[in-house]
Amino acid sequence: MEPKRLALNFTQSLLLVDFLKQNPFSFNAKNGIVEAEGMKIILPFCFKQEEGLPKVFSPNNYVSNTLFLLVQSGSAAIGYAENGTIIHHKVIKKYMVRKKQGKAQLKHLNSKGKSRLGSRIRLQQADKFFNEIHEKIGEWKVLESTNVIYYSYAKSLIPFIYNQPDHPIIKKDDARLVKLPFDLEEPNHKSLLHMNKTVHKSIVTISHENTWETFNNWYSKLDA
Repeated sequence: MEPKRLALNFTQSLLLVDFLKQNPFSFNAKNGIVEAEGMKIILPFCFKQEEGLPKVFSPNNYVSNTLFLLVQSGSAAIGYAENGTIIHHKVIKKYMVRKKQGKAQLKHLNSKGKSRLGSRIRLQQADKFFNEIHEKIGEWKVLESTNVIYYSYAKSLIPFIYNQPDHPIIKKDDARLVKLPFDLEEPNHKSLLHMNKTVHKSIVTISHENTWETFNNWYSKLDA
């Protein structure tokens, strides 16, 4: 049969555990991928990557509280989610770089570019920008309950994100920091929602007729 591919949201991905337990499939689980008879499941990115089906689908084996840190020069989208639902979010924008000069302009501003009025204004805006990111996360009071901090930013921004703020609430050596392996356009509310959805969904591909019939019978009843 022609392979069928579906995306399951976070709630459906958790319910998938029951489906797998109720059917006598022979499974192999490794590196976040579960393979069975004519079925391949790419687990949600927020699931801990462990080998062995019992461990992979343990009730406590997914990250429930996530913080998102999506940053580009002059634009940031930050958010906090619990069990796949965004609880807090904020988009921060500041005038930091001249048009057509991009990220490298930040380094220039911090060294040779302070003498001109326009450069000084952009440098002040950069200070406010990175400080506001940390201040807003501090206001939410969620850092202690956060299991993982998903981030997306260029390496060139690391000194500004973690060293420049007056009171950085997140340290660059925080063990909870995990780089998102997904392409990001401009950080905004839409891209934040998209990233949250992406890390919490699973992808199921089925190429066996009998397996599809069994799976589809279960799947069709989820929203019934």
